[in-house]
Amino acid sequence: MMYRHHKLTSKLQSIIKRKVIGDITNVESNFYRFTKFDKKNIRFNKKLGGGSLFDLGYYSISLINLIFNKKPKKVFGKIVKKKNVDLKFFGEIHYGNNKIGSFNSSFIDENNDITIITGKNGKIIVPSTFLRGEKKIIILKKNYKKTFYIKDKSHRYLREVKNIVDASVRNLKLVVSIRESKKNVYCMEKLMKSAKFNKFMKL
Repeated sequence: MMYRHHKLTSKLQSIIKRKVIGDITNVESNFYRFTKFDKKNIRFNKKLGGGSLFDLGYYSISLINLIFNKKPKKVFGKIVKKKNVDLKFFGEIHYGNNKIGSFNSSFIDENNDITIITGKNGKIIVPSTFLRGEKKIIILKKNYKKTFYIKDKSHRYLREVKNIVDASVRNLKLVVSIRESKKNVYCMEKLMKSAKFNKFMKL
């Protein structure tokens, strides 16, 4: 996951850890990337794991899990629009104690990848979470606004590859562990199953 190797993510984690907006109660993360329908495109091939949930939703799921940093209790998913695969997907992840993460993934809407984190004392807005664009974090509290602009000259994809190679060859720590990856995939699969049966799924 390339976004985990950008300085934006480490800065966001630092802000959350300091509880700048208090205890977090809600995270909304949307990832829209308009993609023209093409049967030859792997994204529209169900047998090869196509669909907006598997292609885009995974990023939001991983970020929401990273922010709450606890095991989800149940999930609810809904396919908003479908053509061979889900073109647009909505999901909710419930962690208990009224802590909820929600996301939308879409191939049919204009590019948009905003994340809004709500705490008891304010909000954090990340306007361009995953796609290329100006990277910044906006903190909003009563009578207070602060914006952090994140500069990162290194290429996030190259940094991701280097981390994987270093973990394999030099036995260094992965930024995204196998355990965390499995947790996110399991959550994603439960969301798709929830959409299929139109009911909450326990994790």
